[in-house]
Amino acid sequence: MRSLRLRSGIHLMFLLGLLLGSGGGLSRATSPGADFLRGDSNGDGVVSAADVHRILGFLFQGFPPPDCMGSADVDDSGVVDYLDAHDLWNYLRGIGQPPPRTPFPEIGPDVTPAGDLGCESYGGGAPLEDPAAKIQVLDVASRGGPEAKVTLRIAISSSRPAAGFSLKLRFGGTEIRTILGSRDLGSATSGDDYGNEWKSVHANLQSGALGSLDVLLLRARVPSLEDTPWIPPGNGVVVLEIDGCLLPRTPAGEYPILIEAAEIIDAESGWAIRPALGNGLLTVDAYVTGGCDEPNAVVTLGGGRAPPGGSVVVPFVIRCVEPVEGYSFSVDFDEEVLRGEEVEVVWRRPDGEPYDFQWYEINDDSGTPGSHGVDEGFIVGVSVFDFQLGALAEMPADTDNVALRFHFRVRSETTARGTEVIFLDGGRARERQPTNNAVSAGSRTIGLDPTSSFLMVNGFIAVIDDIATFIRGDSNGDRALDVSDAVTTLGFLFLGKGPPSCFDAADYDDDGTLAMADPIGALNFLFLSGKPPAPPFPAPGGDPTPDGMTCLTR
Repeated sequence: MRSLRLRSGIHLMFLLGLLLGSGGGLSRATSPGADFLRGDSNGDGVVSAADVHRILGFLFQGFPPPDCMGSADVDDSGVVDYLDAHDLWNYLRGIGQPPPRTPFPEIGPDVTPAGDLGCESYGGGAPLEDPAAKIQVLDVASRGGPEAKVTLRIAISSSRPAAGFSLKLRFGGTEIRTILGSRDLGSATSGDDYGNEWKSVHANLQSGALGSLDVLLLRARVPSLEDTPWIPPGNGVVVLEIDGCLLPRTPAGEYPILIEAAEIIDAESGWAIRPALGNGLLTVDAYVTGGCDEPNAVVTLGGGRAPPGGSVVVPFVIRCVEPVEGYSFSVDFDEEVLRGEEVEVVWRRPDGEPYDFQWYEINDDSGTPGSHGVDEGFIVGVSVFDFQLGALAEMPADTDNVALRFHFRVRSETTARGTEVIFLDGGRARERQPTNNAVSAGSRTIGLDPTSSFLMVNGFIAVIDDIATFIRGDSNGDRALDVSDAVTTLGFLFLGKGPPSCFDAADYDDDGTLAMADPIGALNFLFLSGKPPAPPFPAPGGDPTPDGMTCLTR
């Protein structure tokens, strides 16, 4: 019997080799409903920052649901949540976030398996009309000579409160070298910058000078930041200042600053407003002899989702206009929701040598009720790549460098629906001084102080429900057990294909692991009168033997 089973397995593997190598024949079911553009949650045919506000408004501000729920499900997870807004924002910022899932960038059908949100109707949206709406870049003058720093100012006119705006600036011959930092004016009662994760100033260099600048600002309202003020109605309200640096040897003269495209986001609806555009003029009085030596750094925490008891990985990304020589960090998390498990070092020195100095420490204490800072529940660390500051040991400039990955486990007893992971100075490891967030670049330390352009972007972890019911063996989620399920599992195990729709369902023998025995067991049952799958089968149901396997795959 044993040899018969083995030989049957060999024949089945040959059959599967033909199926897997055929490149087709097992198509995914198409969800019913209208064609749509994923990410276009307000249905105006354009994916923009207004769509981010529309998703957040639906989740947290009582906005009605989008007409096409599938369009708001940016990551095609089958649920609209905070991460859809977060991922869409990061994609629009142009920092390496993957684009929305198909259908994108063209309107089309939803090609993912049945069970997604679908789209009852799509389109018909149009920008709001506001004759008073205008975005302009104000004229600016520079004395030149040793003074190379200039400050651009963006002003908005509108008859309605605005949640934010976006625009693209084009520099017509302006010799600006780089952008040093930006300030969202009046975004918090303290006058400090608020919500850097919802502000982006992305520079595009051409031949060493700044060719264009993409600017996005959104005063997002989420439960923990529900008092965020909107940009008030008014005429010429200055909303953003952007510090730039002129190239040395820039001649005296006048240089136009052109607005190529812009959008104002209506705070009360999530619709876009197409404003009139007002160009600006930079006047340089004298030949520029000086320069700006202040580097700019942005550190970012990614996001993720997991059910109670599940694991999630948060990347820590560093970007700087100068090569990075090292960094320190102090990251706080809610110890009643998360447990830190590992700090994974991702970025390696280009010369292959180890760091000259590094230490990381996780504090998982949860003795004091509530999460009120870095007394408990934090991760701290320091990395110095090369004490000699060698160029072969530096992170490259103007690159999103994934420095670390923080591995968390969502506590199984939590009832929270989500939690932030934030940069917060002052985490204190055992027998060490408090640690602050800083980057070493250009032989100097860039930290969070009023004069620096050091920006910190926090992350968010959504806590989601695990799938409650499934059919054992149904690896592709079509609510049936057939040969395509074995193909799905084998493709994931051995060919780098996407994961099963439900890991627990793919665990055919319910032994808590996903291995070759699971697809072989399914094929033996289908074609050789083998043993049926473990419950629940043939009807959907819950897992009667809870283990470490869950239905979550994304």
